[in-house]
Amino acid sequence: MSAENNRSGAKRSLGDIAFWLFEKAGQPVVALIIAFFVGGLAILASGENPLKVYSIMFEKTLFHLPGIMNTLARSTPIIICAMGLAIAWRANYETIGSEGQMILGGISAAITALYLPAPGIVRTLVAIVVAIIVAGVYSMAAGFLDTQFRVPLVICSLLLNSIAALFGSYLVGFPFKDLSSGGIAIQTPQVEEAARIPKMVTRYAPHWGLLVAILLVAATWFFMNRTVFGYESKMVGLNSNFARYGGVRRTRVMYVTLFIAGACAGLAGAFEVLGMQYRFVDQAVQQTNYPWTGLMAVLIGGYRPIATALISLALAAIQYAGTVVARETNVTQDIAKIIQATLTLLVAARLLARYIATKKSQRTLRRREQEQDGLAAVTEGGDDHE
Repeated sequence: MSAENNRSGAKRSLGDIAFWLFEKAGQPVVALIIAFFVGGLAILASGENPLKVYSIMFEKTLFHLPGIMNTLARSTPIIICAMGLAIAWRANYETIGSEGQMILGGISAAITALYLPAPGIVRTLVAIVVAIIVAGVYSMAAGFLDTQFRVPLVICSLLLNSIAALFGSYLVGFPFKDLSSGGIAIQTPQVEEAARIPKMVTRYAPHWGLLVAILLVAATWFFMNRTVFGYESKMVGLNSNFARYGGVRRTRVMYVTLFIAGACAGLAGAFEVLGMQYRFVDQAVQQTNYPWTGLMAVLIGGYRPIATALISLALAAIQYAGTVVARETNVTQDIAKIIQATLTLLVAARLLARYIATKKSQRTLRRREQEQDGLAAVTEGGDDHE
């Protein structure tokens, strides 16, 4: 029996190691391979050669300086949104309100940079701070609805996206609309050059927000792994009841993590306005889909900051590659959406598999506890009989 148990333990150990490797490093790579395979089938169905299309895609994205720069520029808001979401989701607060928070961050940054009577650099800094506060507080509103009215966090954060989008459309469509060109486009006036975030390299898209994004990845890692609050939020995410018995205030963790998630989304919105568009454009956030891409990166990266940042970079490259392919071949830009949709399905399947495994483990644990209770009762009955 002992030898059999040892062999079983060895098998479990090897299985655990294999699962750990797949979980930590293999899953994102396998997901990307499957997604590109499905995208290749779609390209083949359109009559093009997948190898040729993918060679153009990789060449123009990874080995072409303008392509690299555009990818880095696209990845900046995705990484920033993803860092905030990683902190909230690891604590098991599944907010999906980054889109609305990014809209409010963007519009508040634009209004502040346009109308604050102050020198340019001061307007830039104040606009960023305002965007962070507005989006962070708005994110906490979902937590308030969850704690006070028992509205699930996922639902209310999703609904708050629509409210923020409508409110942003109203602001940019009426009181702050740019009327200089006849008011055809629904957008604010341009922010003065003195209040803009400068480019890192002249003639290329990345601005200094990219450096902030890189620093934010390091800060997120430090926050998660080297601070008391990061440990508390991890405990809440693993087992909220255990964390509560350990003295962790779950409500405080929820509000803080939600504020951080919203603040990051607001920062991303401010950078898009002050560093890329130089104005707030209605529906721009929804069309770029940056917040949802950031969420996808978080789920694929398993809430790990560095892995999430790398996945964000890969997703930004896929998005940019879609535009390149549409320009260079007969394949439409939708190829990038097909690849991302496949990744989304794989992430959903992974979450479902994890949920099923957790439930199965819980049932097994309860059955063993019942068996042990029954064995103990039989033993006590035998002792009484003697």
